[in-house]
Amino acid sequence: MFRRRTEACHSISSGRRASPRAAPGGQASSHFAARGPRRWAAIAAGLAFIGTVGLISALSPPVSVAATAGQQAQGSDPVIAAAGDIACDPSNSNFNGGNGASSSCRQKYTSDLLVGAGLAAVLDLGDNQYYCGGYQAFLQSYDLSWGRVKSITHPSVGNHEYLTSGGTDCSSGAAGYFNYFGAAAGQPGQGYYSFDIGTWHLIALNSNCSSAGGCGASSPQGIWLANDLKTHTSFCTLAFWHIPLFSSGGRANNNSKPFWQLLYDNNADLILSAHDHTYERFAPQTPSGTLDTTRGIREFIVGTGGANHTSFVTVAANSEVRNASTFGVLELTLHSTSYDWNFVPEAGQTFTDSGTTACHGATSDTTPPTAPSNLTGVAASAQQVNLSWGASTDNVGVTGYNVYRNGSFLAATAATTYSDSTAQPGTTYSYTVAAYDAAGNVSLPSNTATVTTPVLSDTQAPSVPAGLAATVVSASRVDLNWGASTDDVGVSGYTVYRNGSAIATTTGPSATAYSDTSVAPSTTYSYTVDAFDAAGNHSQQSAPASATTPASSQQTVTLNPTADTYVDSSNPTVNHGTATPLRVDGSPLVYSYLKFDLSSVPGTITGLTLNVYATSSSTAGYAVRPVADTTWSESALTWNNAPPIGSANAGTSGPFSANFLTSVNVSSLINGNSLVSMAMIGINSTAIAFSSREGSVKPQLVVTYQG
Repeated sequence: MFRRRTEACHSISSGRRASPRAAPGGQASSHFAARGPRRWAAIAAGLAFIGTVGLISALSPPVSVAATAGQQAQGSDPVIAAAGDIACDPSNSNFNGGNGASSSCRQKYTSDLLVGAGLAAVLDLGDNQYYCGGYQAFLQSYDLSWGRVKSITHPSVGNHEYLTSGGTDCSSGAAGYFNYFGAAAGQPGQGYYSFDIGTWHLIALNSNCSSAGGCGASSPQGIWLANDLKTHTSFCTLAFWHIPLFSSGGRANNNSKPFWQLLYDNNADLILSAHDHTYERFAPQTPSGTLDTTRGIREFIVGTGGANHTSFVTVAANSEVRNASTFGVLELTLHSTSYDWNFVPEAGQTFTDSGTTACHGATSDTTPPTAPSNLTGVAASAQQVNLSWGASTDNVGVTGYNVYRNGSFLAATAATTYSDSTAQPGTTYSYTVAAYDAAGNVSLPSNTATVTTPVLSDTQAPSVPAGLAATVVSASRVDLNWGASTDDVGVSGYTVYRNGSAIATTTGPSATAYSDTSVAPSTTYSYTVDAFDAAGNHSQQSAPASATTPASSQQTVTLNPTADTYVDSSNPTVNHGTATPLRVDGSPLVYSYLKFDLSSVPGTITGLTLNVYATSSSTAGYAVRPVADTTWSESALTWNNAPPIGSANAGTSGPFSANFLTSVNVSSLINGNSLVSMAMIGINSTAIAFSSREGSVKPQLVVTYQG
């Protein structure tokens, strides 16, 4: 449990900091004195905490938010708690009037760790209310548990808050979330904001990028974050959002990498996320995942708020501690120049994790590098300009150079040379270069180098392609292959002609193959090919190659699966082989597996189409991916022993309504007349149900073959 602290006073702020207050009675609670030498050893002698919290409103347009936070007694350091993936939907079969079950819906018991603990703040890490963040669901579930500390809560929004179906009182635009938390959640449509606790600066971000106007550095959120970091050079900085960049649980996403880069460039210390329903601590690392014990950011995954558990898929680099079986919260003590962490489990559980780390310190470098000198440019060819310049100097160190062409950014490089290979013949360009350092300071521009590329004078055509061959694959396909041409400058591609008319081009000197799928049955065609270069010179056409397609004899046969089932990451040891539905979901992860026996097909297979009957609707649909292993058993398959799923989609369904026979072209899975195994996965976090082979409408694989 947390060490009990004097309860917090509240302050109201609109873009400015509140006045400090002492704890009731003007003295620290006796519990502070009992904290022991471990806590106080990390605090520099003479440091005094100024217990203030001020909210920094979003930029466009400004938001006036009532910031509430605990004001600690003079001489203490604030303690906050965080977790995500919290409250079950009240319609969940395990909700049990808010009392939950042994392995899910534990929001009441994790909230017991927060109530009366004297916390300065509580950080919600997203997916705070399942299944879709409906307002009535918040009132009936979250409010009865974590809502007891709502007055000191600073939330971030998860993907489930944006779902529009599947739970209680669903709506669009995370309306239930913004309605429940009000101004504390930031402005609807944004969901990002910042505030201070003690000497720390904290930043809540929205990792649902499409719903927040983007997550990139040039998006409204990215521009806001860069400005917020620039104007708040606190010694210690913490940021939190829902979907992690790094995780061993299988749900990491690169969409937050721009956040990481901006935070790393500004010496941030901590990032908190959830999404995977696990606890995981990472070593300090760079945005690219490289261990960095000097300036790296430590990430915690704290998806342990109570909803349910998921499992670990593959251990990520720099992962230090993992647990997938304990609900609880992460306690952080925010010292002036360091922090302590302590994972606190729900009552009756024993797993914990604790430690101390120093902050990096504020970004104090405000001095830009010197301007690059002696920029020169030379037209190496009609389509390439080579640039070089003298190195800049900096009080800390030059990180790189930005190259500009005609006033617009062209590229960044760490070297003092750059080759512009996008130049066009007979064109005049003006180049400048500016240096930048790790703090983001940019130098004045260099001198301007003006370069005119020569007019392309190439009049020599490539050699004639040789060895053209036409192979009839089917009544509807002819494959062409030929030998590569040569050119005095370079071959750019080839033009394919059928019966004297151009039908296609291929790009690149080695693009010497083409499949003509627009042919008709029982027809004779004559093909030729020429080569061309960048100057538009075309070779003579090759010697012709003829092909006659056969009469169409395509037939189809419809097969039912020999096995189908689904696996559920929240119930990793449970087999669902006899279940009448198939399911896919993105949170928790749920996949469906199907296997078909094609050995009875009496001909060469040319096409595969999967038909599956959906009993629920989806605005995004599902994807089908290959499964190389065909030995799995319907009666034994679980999440823990399921074979790997391929990384590329064989096809996608698109949106569909409930009680609809969906269809996906999976012809890329053709691998002879044998067993074929595939998996259905969700495209977003919406749960979808289908009829299995034990259900009323069996899945089908429509096989097209040449008889």
